[in-house]
Amino acid sequence: MNNAINSTLLLLVAAAITGCSSGRSAPSRTEPALYIVCIDRSSSTNPMRQKQIDQFNQVVTLAAADGTPIEFWTFDRRALCQWGPQPPRSSEALFGIEQKTIAPSNSENRHITRPALLLQAINRDTTFITAKSVDILVLTDGDNEVPTDNSLFTREAASIAAHKSVKVAVLDINPENRPTWQHAFRGLPQSRFLVAGDTQSVKTEDDFLNN
Repeated sequence: MNNAINSTLLLLVAAAITGCSSGRSAPSRTEPALYIVCIDRSSSTNPMRQKQIDQFNQVVTLAAADGTPIEFWTFDRRALCQWGPQPPRSSEALFGIEQKTIAPSNSENRHITRPALLLQAINRDTTFITAKSVDILVLTDGDNEVPTDNSLFTREAASIAAHKSVKVAVLDINPENRPTWQHAFRGLPQSRFLVAGDTQSVKTEDDFLNN
């Protein structure tokens, strides 16, 4: 009898460890080797700042649970890596960085958005280059105020798309900017490149992070 009880307990523990319960299979999501979250902090995105923070925190929470490294980038007229790459200790680990780097602002240096420089910086990042798999979320309205950046933007997007295992989601984008981003990332299959406007971005992020 004791042996039967012990065997049952071992099976229950094994099921808990593998995420299986009542005959259900474990979640299908495979954690990436790296999350990269990029927030457009230009003045045009001030109205969506709290939503961006909420979206960012969703990834931080997931990364903390998985032990997955995160890189946090901001961009306006330039691109800056504000944190990482490292796993966050908790879902609140980056609260201070958020408050310091992406509070709404109308300062002069945030009146121009150059996403091409963000993509260029990511392409030069050793962690991105060597990561086995990467999930990139870009939280932006999609604006580009420097027309001469267009060819650079397209070239850098193509380079990111050539990574051996990358997924890209562009969330909160304005409808008029969607075609530009879709064209630039046309090298990625539809299953690995998602764009969503303001009203759909929360669901899209959920789908993106759980597949």
